[in-house]
Amino acid sequence: MKTLMQIGILVEFILGFTVMFFLWILGLIFSPVSLGNVVTGRQPDHIVLLLLVFLGGLGLWGIGKLAIKLVVPSFRIEDPRRIKLFLIAGLSALCFWGYSTTISSVGYVAIIFLPVIVTVHFSYLGREYLWGSS
Repeated sequence: MKTLMQIGILVEFILGFTVMFFLWILGLIFSPVSLGNVVTGRQPDHIVLLLLVFLGGLGLWGIGKLAIKLVVPSFRIEDPRRIKLFLIAGLSALCFWGYSTTISSVGYVAIIFLPVIVTVHFSYLGREYLWGSS
């Protein structure tokens, strides 16, 4: 049963964050252009895009580390406070991006709701690690 749960966690992680990961990679690829636009003053509002890419990267890192901790409980990862901070950063980037963009209802499910649901579920599964030792 433990192996089945580990496979389920990995499948849930992949299904929940694949789209978000590809969007983050796209933002990472175009971040030098955004940085150039901010530095030259042509489009200073691109600082928000850079902030979203940074916060989203922190969130993906945090949820990835939490998924590793759930699959291999003996694996040593960062301090639980840091993981919680990373998850909050990722969720705030996700919520701000979802608020500021217009996508279809199917897009909202794939891009916004799935990562939030998976993050809440992983936080529940890892509640002993996240809140037990803080």
